[in-house]
Amino acid sequence: MITVRQIWGPFGFRRKEHGGRLESLRWYFHGVRDDYRVAAWTLAFDLRKDKFHVTSRSLKRDLLPCSDTHDMFLSVPGGKIETGLAADLLKKRLSKEDFAQVARARITGKI
Repeated sequence: MITVRQIWGPFGFRRKEHGGRLESLRWYFHGVRDDYRVAAWTLAFDLRKDKFHVTSRSLKRDLLPCSDTHDMFLSVPGGKIETGLAADLLKKRLSKEDFAQVARARITGKI
């Protein structure tokens, strides 16, 4: 479980292949955790395991709260902090086209 103030993205999409076979689909996100640490997440759909997984890393920069305005700026839409499984929070930000790519890859092994 993670708690975040803001998530931005997805910023990019990448297909990862190994030995000429499609292995995974990946989307990239940035955000601010509840303790103001800046983080980067990769949401990947692994075709071999047929499931989503997330890798996370903290960036070397923290955003320290300096005022109520700062906290409002870093809040998620609706003004509240989100808590949940990282994969679920990131998947909510994927488009219908992204999910169509996942479905196509599951069926055909390519996009």
